[in-house]
Amino acid sequence: MKITPIITLLLLTSATAASAALPADGYYRVKNVMSGRYVYVIDNHGYLDWGATSADLNAIELWKGHENTISDPASVLYFNHIEDSQYDVTAQGTGIHQIIDYYVKLYEIKSEPDTYMLYASKSGMTKYLCDGERSETQDRGVLGDSGEGKWRYWHLEKIETSGDNHFGITPSLEGADGWYEPFYAAFPYSFSSPGMTALYVSHVDAKHGIAVVKETSGTIPAGTPLIIKCNGANAADNRLDIGGTASATLSGNCLKGVYFENTAFKHYSAVAYDPATMRIPAILADGKLGFVTSDIELLPRNKSYLTVPQGCAETLQTMTEDEYKTYLENLPPEAGIDSVTAEKSVYDVYNMLGVKVGDTNSTSNLAPGIYIINHKKVFIGK
Repeated sequence: MKITPIITLLLLTSATAASAALPADGYYRVKNVMSGRYVYVIDNHGYLDWGATSADLNAIELWKGHENTISDPASVLYFNHIEDSQYDVTAQGTGIHQIIDYYVKLYEIKSEPDTYMLYASKSGMTKYLCDGERSETQDRGVLGDSGEGKWRYWHLEKIETSGDNHFGITPSLEGADGWYEPFYAAFPYSFSSPGMTALYVSHVDAKHGIAVVKETSGTIPAGTPLIIKCNGANAADNRLDIGGTASATLSGNCLKGVYFENTAFKHYSAVAYDPATMRIPAILADGKLGFVTSDIELLPRNKSYLTVPQGCAETLQTMTEDEYKTYLENLPPEAGIDSVTAEKSVYDVYNMLGVKVGDTNSTSNLAPGIYIINHKKVFIGK
């Protein structure tokens, strides 16, 4: 039986005691006691082969620098206590039990607070997760299963809204009206800092190059790609309250996201960028948020991007629903329905808000007015 590296990663995150001091369910960062390097989940491929005593644990990377974890969803691990010393650990949209139907175990190091060994056992064999680099000076380490002593010790750091071990968004886009960040994470969250707004794209007007944006509020469901309008330029200005239960999944969102951008170690957990059907968030020449065609090869992990139909404009400006309605109302109408039905026999018909109200086979029941057919504004009258 094989155990993926994610398992191992989750194992390390489950560094809690096999006694009374088990960690509470929640979100944690995990740091190796000997090296000071933190766990990052960068892939969902790997294995631990009990029979061959071989392992591929490269789905987990270890890096120094607590400051780098603050804005990185790959360093956020969720511990869910199952029974006794067993935990299910999840991160980046995957988890140990989900992959192998197996839970990890934690053994408390009583001499060091919030510190544990993480391990898995099968048929009398036990594998302990460790920092396999065996060097305290390098920034980057690798996950292993043969280390001794404190190389096996992992410190669990609970993520909290206040204090040093918080999660905050560091925006990558600065526009004329503030800071923005395309964001995609596997955990639910709400905004702790004031002045933050969650935006999604509800409609793409491919012909006119417009992305219609709407706000959403409350607890954001896990796995929801968004554009976050931030309160400031630093992570401490844009704190999230990780966790909670969202009332409903966001529907009608044209944004997508990916968890991995890994091509190393013969793994390939990445999504190629397609300029025909994808646009990347950017600040346009007028200083406003928009979406552009890019020359990147792979979609960046934990970022949102926009899906568009083929033939879409290369650059899209953003508008609110009210702005888009006004824009359409100010377009000159076509002469009539016959002017837009020459290319094919049937087109969908939309009202000025972008809501489908029928097709060109059945327009007699529509009230007289201006409608959108084949990306053109058309007057339909009695």
